Amino acid sequence: LVGGRCCGRKPMHILALHTDLLTVIAEHLDAKSLLTLASVSRALREAAEQPHAWSILLRRRQRPILEALFDASLPQPTARCTWKMHYFDFRSRWKELAMARTGRVLLVISGAEAAAQSSSEWRVYDDAEEAAATFGVYDVTTFMHRHPGADELLANASSERDASSLFAITAHSNEARRILKTLVVPGLEVLPYDSDLDCSQCHRKKKQPQHGFHAAVILGIVSVLLGVAVLVHFDAVSVASWAGVVVALVVRAALIHRKAALACAIAKSS
Repeated sequence: LVGGRCCGRKPMHILALHTDLLTVIAEHLDAKSLLTLASVSRALREAAEQPHAWSILLRRRQRPILEALFDASLPQPTARCTWKMHYFDFRSRWKELAMARTGRVLLVISGAEAAAQSSSEWRVYDDAEEAAATFGVYDVTTFMHRHPGADELLANASSERDASSLFAITAHSNEARRILKTLVVPGLEVLPYDSDLDCSQCHRKKKQPQHGFHAAVILGIVSVLLGVAVLVHFDAVSVASWAGVVVALVVRAALIHRKAALACAIAKSS
């Protein structure tokens, strides 16, 4: 029903509204509401799947990203892609598209992982839930050659839709977080995750068991230790060098697991 009793008039059912008015209503809804509306009736589905409604929603939801990385212009869908399809495709691939367009190396890291708790310079969150519900975008293009770890680690992290978990497992110091703050893309410091539709790693790690992650790390450690035992036996490496190998391969094992978990999540949602 639309509206209520006023001046003796009866409330009007939404299906009694003119098609043009239904289209205007659809243009003010979010993605979850549009998907729900499309399941009610044929008339509402036609209104909910209007290209204009999805293009307006995409521009509204991704405005900061479009302004910072796409010169405020909205990329158009391909010939075989509807605006509805383009909305979900862009939401999942905007970082990949931005990197290809600009040549920059970008990372997405949640507010919970990026914030240094001991630093008064960082934004103070009311609780952990608020921090976990936001993310920042960081341009590490010019920092790659200065990164204490291998360039490959940052390259692998940039290939992830969300690098929060990788950032967390390497136990970055407050100094590292201070440097990270200087790399944030202006305007993309604090962006909200879409809690209803996103499959971000920050939200998945609360809902999914971590047994697979732990197993991957343990397997990586065991494999490295066996390899190190052989190398040390033949005096091929020093303690310092094999310690670096341990860290690199453990991170690699964690990265492989995260990619597998993301693929499983996508397969379940499709």
